[in-house]
Parts: sequence; C-alpha cells; structure tokens
Amino acid sequence: MANVSTAKGSYTFNFSNVENVTPREVTTWIRKFMLALELQEYATICENSLPNRVFTGAEIKAPISLNFTADGHYAYKNNINWLSDTDTPAGRLLQEMKGLVITVDYLDYEIGYGFIDAGKAFINVEKTTTIVFNVVNYDLTKENFIDLAVGDEDDWQELGFRD
Repeated sequence: MANVSTAKGSYTFNFSNVENVTPREVTTWIRKFMLALELQEYATICENSLPNRVFTGAEIKAPISLNFTADGHYAYKNNINWLSDTDTPAGRLLQEMKGLVITVDYLDYEIGYGFIDAGKAFINVEKTTTIVFNVVNYDLTKENFIDLAVGDEDDWQELGFRD
C-alpha cells in the first residue's frame, strides 16, 4: 500500500475555448467529472456544492472554481497525472471537452516522507491532455505547516507532533 498524502485546494475550470458548449453540458460535465474524481481509489472530494440549477451562459464564460480535499497517492501530483490517462473515467471525460483549461492549486503534505508541496497544475485538453506543474517542496515542519496554511497549531498537534 502506498503512503497517502493529504491535500486541499481548488480546481478552476475555463470553458471559454470549448466550442459550442452549452450551460447544461457544462453543468452535467462538471458533476460527472467531480464524481469521477471522488470515485478514484485516492479520492478527491468537492467541498462546495454545485448549484441545484444549470449554470448560466455568463457563468460558463467566466472561470468556475470548486474547492476540494483529497487523499494523494504518495503525493497529490500523482492523482493529477492520472487525468492524462484516457483509460480512467476522469481522463475519458476530459477528452469530451477539447479546449478546456483547468488550473489546480493545491497544498499537499505527507507525514512519512515529511514534505509539504505547494503546487499548481495547468491542464490543457486538446487531442491529448497536457499537464504542466509548478511545485515548490517544503520540509514538513511546524513553521511551514502553519505559514503555508496547511493547518493551525491544533492540527499540528493532532498529527502527533510536539513542539
């Protein structure tokens, strides 16, 4: 079994370059995509609920952001890399939205390896899905844990660390 990291962040979807997409299609697609992420072995859970209505035309022209918490397969970066695999449900869904750009901003930490990653992934969907990462790696220390807003002092103590 792999070490499991703990991540939180946001997915920001930009549909402005997706041709002929309707608000109903965007709404349905986002719901399916977030469910596919949730059902992976290392789940990504959307924290804010989607509206109980169809997005408007104006809403789909602007970026749509959803916050998440997740378990990472060693590191959350690995979960994001799976999105380029068209053999996964989420990877197949991405191929339905040629022109889609997704930005994933995340903080990820893992106790066993003692790291915190502050990352950003840029996902571009064309004939294939391209993912570019910008990740800064930090040692897992109390100061970094609190300064990077991974958690507060109480969270640090709950992990079993002492000052």
